[in-house]
Amino acid sequence: MATFPALVSPSRTTCASLRRQLQVIWDEIGEEDGDKDMMLQELEQQCLDIYRRKVDSSRKHKAELAQSLADGETEIADLVSALGETASFPQRVKGSLKQQLSALKPALQDLRQRKQARMIEFHETQLQIAQICAEIEGNDINTVHPTIDECDSTLKRLGELKSHLKELQTEKALKIYIYIKLAALSAKFMSCQL
Repeated sequence: MATFPALVSPSRTTCASLRRQLQVIWDEIGEEDGDKDMMLQELEQQCLDIYRRKVDSSRKHKAELAQSLADGETEIADLVSALGETASFPQRVKGSLKQQLSALKPALQDLRQRKQARMIEFHETQLQIAQICAEIEGNDINTVHPTIDECDSTLKRLGELKSHLKELQTEKALKIYIYIKLAALSAKFMSCQL
């Protein structure tokens, strides 16, 4: 039984060392040169196929990372526009796609949280506006469902809504005051009639 020559340690095996081992084994077996050439061509083709698949999967992964980066930048631009903020837009860093994505994520997360907090504030303000309008009009306030324009969640727009809410609260308070005065006047008038 033949022993394999220790050409390279198993942990440092290379294609060239494996090819040499195959040549030695085939020589010991007595394989024909034509058969050896054919088997080597098969092995080379298999290696090429493996490399090709790896290159294809790496290209696909690169494209996915590039798309994620583009999507993140688009989302940041949309969030910055919706929030009406310009100073928050991070500059694109130089480096690999993974480094660029890593640099983008904190800014994106911060903008998402700010928009979510702003949307809650918008919802609460618009809900109060809708409820007061329903009360003033004499409608059921439990069926009020305000719609929120998520494309314009700027502080300016929020300020406008809060100003409108304050006007409605003042109008409601005035109507309640007038109603109470009229009720008191009616009660006084009715008591005088008896």
